[in-house]
Amino acid sequence: MTGSETGWATAVARIAGCLRDGTTTLDLSGFGLKALPESLGDLTHLTELNLRGNRLTALPESLGSLTASKILTCGTVSSPSCRSRWATSRA
Repeated sequence: MTGSETGWATAVARIAGCLRDGTTTLDLSGFGLKALPESLGDLTHLTELNLRGNRLTALPESLGSLTASKILTCGTVSSPSCRSRWATSRA
C-alpha cells in the first residue's frame, strides 16, 4: 500500500468510476498517496487530473498514456522526476 489504506482504496475506486463513466476530470487530492495506481493510465480520455495534497515520490509509467490530459495539478511534489515525467509525456 502506498499512502493511507483508505486513500489508496478511494483512489482506486475513483479511477474505476472515471473509467466506467467516461468522466474527463479526476480529483485524487488529499489522499496522502506516495505513488499512484498503474490503472490511472487506463484513463486515456482524462483531460484534468488533481493530485494536490499527496506525498508523491514517483509517477507510474502509465501516466504517459494520458494523451488527452491538459491540466495536471500537483501542488508540492517530493520528487523532481514527477514534474519532468509529465512534461516529457506531453512533448
